[in-house]
Amino acid sequence: MQDKEKFEELIWYMQFLEQISIRIQGLEAEEEIYQLINSEFSQNSQGQYLVGLLMLTPQKDKLRVITSIEDRNIHKAEKIAGIKLSNFYIDLGKSSIYSQAVREGRTIQTSSADIMKELFPWPLAKILTNVLGLENNFPIISPIYVQQNIIGAVSLNTCHLADYLIPSVQNLAMHISAAVKFAREKQRRLKAEQKLLDMAYYDSLTRLPNRSLFMDRLKVALKQAERNNWQVGVIFLDIDDFKQINDSRGHLVGDQLLISVGQKLKSLVRAEDTVGRLGGDEFLVLVHEARQKKGIQKVAQKILKAFSVPIDTGSEKVQATLSLGIAVFPQDGQKSSDLIKKADKAMYEVKNKGKNNYQFYQGD
Repeated sequence: MQDKEKFEELIWYMQFLEQISIRIQGLEAEEEIYQLINSEFSQNSQGQYLVGLLMLTPQKDKLRVITSIEDRNIHKAEKIAGIKLSNFYIDLGKSSIYSQAVREGRTIQTSSADIMKELFPWPLAKILTNVLGLENNFPIISPIYVQQNIIGAVSLNTCHLADYLIPSVQNLAMHISAAVKFAREKQRRLKAEQKLLDMAYYDSLTRLPNRSLFMDRLKVALKQAERNNWQVGVIFLDIDDFKQINDSRGHLVGDQLLISVGQKLKSLVRAEDTVGRLGGDEFLVLVHEARQKKGIQKVAQKILKAFSVPIDTGSEKVQATLSLGIAVFPQDGQKSSDLIKKADKAMYEVKNKGKNNYQFYQGD
């Protein structure tokens, strides 16, 4: 190869690696980083088997070769070897070369022929080397670190320029490390924020909306109902004799019962309605966009019928009935807090009359 051609090839490789380093910065999902690198190596292979990413498996005993290069020589090699060279796994116990890179954290410059000898038996190794045109190929393998832990390696196959490209490959590995670290920290922050949001708005036991979120949704529902001349139903539910069940069967069964009641209530209402847990054994149901009072009444009847049979708590079946009190917007109140108070009062009227029933608010 002439010096000019060698120089032009060197510049191409350096720009190629630099382009990947730039494009992966700021990606928020780790998988997006790997997909972009894979795409760049695949699209710019120019008939060469560039390899690209090699990621450690969770057990840290194998490397997964991430590549999807379309090339007739690769297809031919796959048929000969009887394996797929995309998502190909390298056993580190059989490859001292790759072990040095990912277990000792060293950048390795080696020959493809030597790698093939480690990975495949003779003469298959020689046949594959010839088919892939790797006789004079010298890969550079550089480890990828994330917070002092090696997660894999980046590998670049080149015929003549390995000595000159080691810094560029190491630089790409460093940028991949930074991008993966950023993506993982971003995901950790999102999970932490979601956890805080869940704690603020969802009941920790049943995972139902808590009072705060239920009130927010009720306020929104009331505004929509006022604009569209709809009715809104607030159903206040209490498990009959829950304390007795909790004391006689234990708190574990009591908690399982609360979870089961919440799940069952959710299954009985529409997607646009809301089931929330107020606390203790008290639940709330928001019946959104009710055209008539009769529609809210049907929801209450459906709930009572569903709870007429024992509830499967997972460990045992428990017979638990409910007392329901109902307040309706706009006739029973204009404010969220007023509707909940009046539904609560109606529920206690049911308790006083024998439980296991429903009643609409009937005034003071």
